[in-house]
Amino acid sequence: MPNKLENIDPIKIKIPEELYAFFEQDAKNFEFYDDDKEKFSINKFLSALITGYFPVYHRKISGQYAEIKKILSDCIEDETKLNKAITCLIRSRAVNENRNLVRGKKRAITIRPNSENVDTITEINKAIRETDETQADFYRRMFDSFCSLPMYEREKLIYHKETEKIGKACKAQSEIVIQVRRNEQLLHYVIVPYKLVHGLDERFNYLLAQEFSNQENGPLAVTFRLSRVSVSLESGPVGKIEPSVLEHLQMMESYSPQYSINDDKEILIELTKAGLDSYRRIYHDRPHCTSMDLTENGKAICHFLCSMDQLYLYFRQFNPGEAVVLNSDDLSKALYDFHLNHLVKLNRQLGLSAGSDALFYPNENQQASAKFNELKELIAAHFKKLRC
Repeated sequence: MPNKLENIDPIKIKIPEELYAFFEQDAKNFEFYDDDKEKFSINKFLSALITGYFPVYHRKISGQYAEIKKILSDCIEDETKLNKAITCLIRSRAVNENRNLVRGKKRAITIRPNSENVDTITEINKAIRETDETQADFYRRMFDSFCSLPMYEREKLIYHKETEKIGKACKAQSEIVIQVRRNEQLLHYVIVPYKLVHGLDERFNYLLAQEFSNQENGPLAVTFRLSRVSVSLESGPVGKIEPSVLEHLQMMESYSPQYSINDDKEILIELTKAGLDSYRRIYHDRPHCTSMDLTENGKAICHFLCSMDQLYLYFRQFNPGEAVVLNSDDLSKALYDFHLNHLVKLNRQLGLSAGSDALFYPNENQQASAKFNELKELIAAHFKKLRC
């Protein structure tokens, strides 16, 4: 049996520098590592791109072909002339669409045929003959079309195999086994998938699911980044998502799908005027506030019903004293520990002694001590307000 790879040459083309930078950023965001796990691999990324996106793109240009043919068929009866006219129009449209891509610096790239992409490359070569474009023009136009999509759509196309498997399992409500990369480890989970949804910032996709936890002795709502998931067993027994878990999964979908919610405890946080300004200004991953009670002194009591992790990661960005946790010792301690560790690191950077006494009794380095004391007093005041 002939080897398909032997009959296909590597694809060598030049693309604009800005397009290369765009792909490089996507390769980092979607975690396409080299084998040594130290660098991001744009070659692996481009191979996944053409495999996942070409079928979508080909349907798009085929639709253009059919649309133009319908318009011109009344004017040109000869089939050969009709096809030639359509090809010229599509090629002209391709040139116009690519006009913004042919200027400036270029970067050479090479897409090497492998067992994953060889069939797609074969189909692309057929499509190139249909549109009568050069290989470079066809790939540049396809790449430019890919870049016009929202980030979460690009991620689903790059991971199209896992996206399809997850979609089928969600529809069937069956248990599946997944592998998840986390901190250089490969972890296994048996889950009942709920939905694959994108975050509110329209960047990444998250698999929301129910997992049975032996430690918690019951089902939990969990979430996984799509780029870190591989489905190892596509279909198991039919699973049932418990009503309480379903309610939490729906909350996660509405509020912030990257954070798991498994309790209904309402957290109260007092924001100063400066804290309110920070809450309006820091919008990335902002937790959902169910209600806000304004006080006479210009402060606000905010009510949150969401993930504790989200509250911690969000409010640790605030300046000390701007946000005070009123009813959660766990959250207060987590914020306390974060600021304390930050203070210790700052202490070392300023060249002060490493002992705990240096936090409050800096050494003879007067200039560093003055800076340290100023920050220490501000953070110490915050520690007191945390009520730990």
